[in-house]
Amino acid sequence: MLSEDKVRDYARDKLGFYDSDEAISGVGQLTTFNNLDSSYFKSTRFKPDGWYLPYDTNKTAIVLEAKKQGELAKKMALNEAKEQLFKYLEIAKRKYKKQ
Repeated sequence: MLSEDKVRDYARDKLGFYDSDEAISGVGQLTTFNNLDSSYFKSTRFKPDGWYLPYDTNKTAIVLEAKKQGELAKKMALNEAKEQLFKYLEIAKRKYKKQ
């Protein structure tokens, strides 16, 4: 069974969530939306598990919510993950038209 950290690492490698000339990108548990871009995400303390935020706001932004392997089999955990992900998408919409 993979821990949540391992799931994030796997997602980073598979999705290529690394900073580049095109985007701020990464995974973690400590970075808030406010840390990523305080001008658009001011006072937002939510911490996505992964992010791909292009400098070109007309491109598609991606937000990741990770759970440890097997946790989403529980209906309650799945509902919590969906709720959290949709909250993150609403925050991303402040800056990006595509998600």
